[in-house]
Amino acid sequence: MEQSDIDNSTRIEDNPDQETPPDDDKQMVLPGDLLAPAEKLKAGKGVYREASQLWASQVGFRSDRSQFINIVPFNGGYRPRVQDNLIAVCIGQNPSSWLMELGASHPATMHVTESPWRVDFGDTGRFLAIGDAVYCAVMMVDEIGHLQVTMKGPGFRKLYGGTLVQVSPYTVPRVIGRSGSMVNLLMEYTDTRIMVGQNGRVWIDGPLQGMQVVKAALKIIQREAFSSGLTNRIKNFLEESQASKEA
Repeated sequence: MEQSDIDNSTRIEDNPDQETPPDDDKQMVLPGDLLAPAEKLKAGKGVYREASQLWASQVGFRSDRSQFINIVPFNGGYRPRVQDNLIAVCIGQNPSSWLMELGASHPATMHVTESPWRVDFGDTGRFLAIGDAVYCAVMMVDEIGHLQVTMKGPGFRKLYGGTLVQVSPYTVPRVIGRSGSMVNLLMEYTDTRIMVGQNGRVWIDGPLQGMQVVKAALKIIQREAFSSGLTNRIKNFLEESQASKEA
């Protein structure tokens, strides 16, 4: 997979609400912890303002970015947001749309007009069968949780072959790394193609041994996502795996 294929799922630089990987001097916070005066920074996710101060409303790690303070939770389910790029799995069809499972509390609908294909009425099954996976984006979330997704846009496509691995959505920034550094490292050492969705789904395709190494590395990232020096540990793991393969 070319670098451009993962750019759509790595755009975290300019979104103050996007969870970002903590720095090495990360700070764990508890609900009710005082974070900063409100005149210096703004309240992001997991933060509330009271008496001109910013306070934590949940357990997690503090992440300061773009003048916002966010609290990155240790773990949790996927909460869809418009323009999230993700990997969805088809779980149903009707004559003019597909029902897509995202890992959220509700499935999403994808109308045939939001697909890259010209689909005749009643012919949806010829393009997406139950169990097929696609790379797509959230285009609508309403107040009662109804979701719509789209495959209209650069890089969105049906995923053929490979395997899907699930990680916590809150560890996705660590799986990607800054400017794609972690996922590029994984692809370089394993000769695989990897696509990461913001819902925590990771698509891996390539040689069987390489895919197995990526799965093992993802387990390490998931387990140690909020620890410092993670990139170096993953690189050492990949080098050891490569040496073992060549031995």
